[in-house]
Amino acid sequence: MKWDQVKRDWLSVSQQIKLKWGKFTDEDLAMISGDRESFVRLFEQRYEDDQTTAEQKIDAFVLGLTLPTERSKILSWSQHCWNNIRSLTRVRPRI
Repeated sequence: MKWDQVKRDWLSVSQQIKLKWGKFTDEDLAMISGDRESFVRLFEQRYEDDQTTAEQKIDAFVLGLTLPTERSKILSWSQHCWNNIRSLTRVRPRI
C-alpha cells in the first residue's frame, strides 16, 4: 500500500495502528490524521526510536497493510443494514 492510500483510508488504518502499536491514543491518531511526517515524529517520541528506524518500521507496516476492497465494504454495509431491518421488523408474540 502507498501512503496516499493510507491517508485516504486513515480511519481504518488508524485502528490497525492501535492494534500494532498500543502506545498511540485516539487523540494521537486524530492529530496525525494521515500525515506521514507527524506519524514519524510521534512514533519517535512514543517508542524512543531515531527517525530512520521509525520510518523503516512505519514503511514496513504500511507495505503489509491490506484494506477492504470497495466490494467488501459494500457487502459489509449491506449486511449491517439488513440486520437492522430484520431487528426492527421482527414480529413480537402477543401475550
